[in-house]
Amino acid sequence: MCAQPEYIESAMGSSPVYIIIKGITEDGGRFRPSDWAERLATAVGEFGPDRRVHFHPQVRPATVDDTKCVLVDEDLQHSDSMLFDFLIHFAKDNHLQMESDVSFDEKGKHKAHAG
Repeated sequence: MCAQPEYIESAMGSSPVYIIIKGITEDGGRFRPSDWAERLATAVGEFGPDRRVHFHPQVRPATVDDTKCVLVDEDLQHSDSMLFDFLIHFAKDNHLQMESDVSFDEKGKHKAHAG
């Protein structure tokens, strides 16, 4: 099950900035299967010592505006460029809508940055 985005403060005292990969195609259709976000986030996660899958700290499934999404921390582009490229190419290859330069407030509401 996808969680609502959370407000997470970074060491700099601000919330991370994300790229949202949405479960909506460019032509407005719902992307299938319905659990695609969990599958994608699990595929780039790793097994922990408890033998459970742990999501990558910069990639996680979420529900934003009643739409299944994958949140990708924009810093991933610098810390793991191959993983970042994989996720962006997945979205482009599947014609998924993306929104960049987004953060979340304390109530989990997303806001695009002006720029």
